[in-house]
Amino acid sequence: MTNLAFIALPTLWLTVLGTVLAVQKVRPNWQHLWLYMVFMSMLGPVGEIFVGTMYQAVFGVPLWQYQFFPIHHGYTSLYAPVAWAVGGAALYVMREVLHLGKKANNLTQHSIGALEVLVSEVALNASFFVLSGHLLFYYTPGDLWHLTSVQTLPFYFLMSIVVSQAITRFKKDVKFFGVMCLCLMIVVVFMAR
Repeated sequence: MTNLAFIALPTLWLTVLGTVLAVQKVRPNWQHLWLYMVFMSMLGPVGEIFVGTMYQAVFGVPLWQYQFFPIHHGYTSLYAPVAWAVGGAALYVMREVLHLGKKANNLTQHSIGALEVLVSEVALNASFFVLSGHLLFYYTPGDLWHLTSVQTLPFYFLMSIVVSQAITRFKKDVKFFGVMCLCLMIVVVFMAR
């Protein structure tokens, strides 16, 4: 059943995002959509390894543990690039199409970005559980039923700043930065296990 979730989950969420685009009558900029997806597929696992390692060093317990194809001490997963790429597509739709937080000041915009990731993470983990009977990742703090944790919000706030700044710069040469992110993700996830 877990193998079904592996395929069905990204298909389900990309269908939802495609429906949002169709309802909004928006034709996406495919290069920018690809850039969001490949950048997040790289940043997600790298950030998970960094934050997971730091959290473990400071608090002595992991903040989360991947349950599905875990690598790097369970801080990330072989499946993480797929999940984060879908998250990148969601960020593209929320930021570029629906313009969530675009008119807000930076503090509000990045706070909205942190909440977007938190809500997306709960939706991803819960839908993975429904499809497979297992959590994709298990959060040690039980404040949000082990689907995620409010302790991630500071990290997601910082990630929102990084994503915003990087995407702005990367749009100047989508092909170069997209390929660079793809190569970094392959090395971190698939070669340095």
